[in-house]
Amino acid sequence: MRRESRFSTILIRYLLVIALLLGAAALAYQAFLYLQQRRFLPVGMTMAGVNVAGLTPEDAAAAVAQPYSQPVVVYHFENMIQIDPADVGFVLDMEAMIAAAEHIRTQEEFWPGFVSHLLQRPLNPVQVDLIATHNPAQVEAMALSIANYLDQPMSPPQMEPTTLTFKDGADGYVTDVDAAAAAIEAALYSLTHRTVILTINAETAPEPGLDLLRTYMENKLSTFPGGGSFYILDLETGEEISLNADQAMSGMSMMKIPIILETYRAVDNQLSLDQTKLVSETIILSGNYSANLLLDVVAGMDNAYLGSDILTQSMRRLGLENTFIATPYEEPARPDRITYITTANSNMENRITLDPAMQTTAREMGELLAMIYYCAQGQGPLLAIYPEQLTQRECQEMLYFLSLNMEGYILRPGVPPCTTVAHKHGWINGDVGYHGTHGDAAIIQTPGRDYVLVTYVYVEGWLDWTISFPFMADISRAVYNYYNQDEPFLQDVLREGIANNKLEIMEADCGEPPTRATNQ
Repeated sequence: MRRESRFSTILIRYLLVIALLLGAAALAYQAFLYLQQRRFLPVGMTMAGVNVAGLTPEDAAAAVAQPYSQPVVVYHFENMIQIDPADVGFVLDMEAMIAAAEHIRTQEEFWPGFVSHLLQRPLNPVQVDLIATHNPAQVEAMALSIANYLDQPMSPPQMEPTTLTFKDGADGYVTDVDAAAAAIEAALYSLTHRTVILTINAETAPEPGLDLLRTYMENKLSTFPGGGSFYILDLETGEEISLNADQAMSGMSMMKIPIILETYRAVDNQLSLDQTKLVSETIILSGNYSANLLLDVVAGMDNAYLGSDILTQSMRRLGLENTFIATPYEEPARPDRITYITTANSNMENRITLDPAMQTTAREMGELLAMIYYCAQGQGPLLAIYPEQLTQRECQEMLYFLSLNMEGYILRPGVPPCTTVAHKHGWINGDVGYHGTHGDAAIIQTPGRDYVLVTYVYVEGWLDWTISFPFMADISRAVYNYYNQDEPFLQDVLREGIANNKLEIMEADCGEPPTRATNQ
């Protein structure tokens, strides 16, 4: 037994020695392999996210270049665009990355590296960051090029200058170019996320706005041989267009609107038959003599000059400080009051030769008409300022008489027959030392909207009505079509009448005429 035990011990010793020798040989072999491997990039090294362990610098450069040279895929909805990185100046700085990897390789300590070699995994993984450059301007240009080619921007509403109609715009979509450029840049520098889905924003076309109408009026005025002053007021929303609307203008027969207002204010209860006749002649026939007689009514005596003073003070009380009558129609001027100095006629810009006897502005004439309109509805400043002197019924009667004015082919030809146009026109032909001026001020009631439109045009010297009337009728039709876009008025009735040498163009069977007042 003792002999067998000793033999076993010796055998174990020999086996241990053999194992140690074999282990040492294996370690030596692995050390040899590791020494050979140290010429390559170490285990666990990544360069720009690519595993380059065990590769030569040259092979590592090729391994890194391959994925980063792949195109960036951009989607614009279903459209696919491939961007070659070289086309936007993308360049890998391989020299810098290889230098960083070589520095790490050569500085690696033997024993930690040998242990990593034996374990076939890194003790401390090593990462070499991506080093690259691109051309931001080229990326932005690429994003903009894609957007320009594939976007369908919203088309804005337009006004058709021939038919004077308004066209709706069309909805569209546009690429967020800044976001696109940032996403493309990020994809260029990404190993795995090289697909970009563009941010595309929907655009909703706005409704045709007053800016289109204003632009049309500005462009049209630029073609007129003289100047003009225009005011539009939406009687529902209060939106307005004013184009030289605060310029002082000769009052002409349009001043008969404040005359009838002051007449109703001066008269208690109903107008007499004679007073009604005077109002009718003043508005419908544009009578100057009847207008002066109404100024007598305003004065409460046979003194049209006093009536003019009362009217002027009333206009100022209403906030219409540029509207006045210094001298009644066709009467000699008073030595002590030839005219009034106002803000409007003191403005030297666009100054023209005006009638000193009576003046206003397009804005103030429009505001006065609006006051009458609101009064006829039982509201507004006239009833607030003159609660004991004006009634809703009286304002309705004023609109009634103004709507009976069929004379003056200025604004009415721009709207369909039977449209209610409560207006007063006027003109100075320019042969009395003032600028030839034609104008019209109206409340126009249409299916789409009720609005105020006041227009003046003028030239130095004689103003031919065949030039001014069609010009203002075009503006009237454009305004009507803006407020009635679903059913525009397409007929150029005034020019057709002039061409046919026939101006009975406004006649139409419109049924019963409007009543003088709708309620008390």
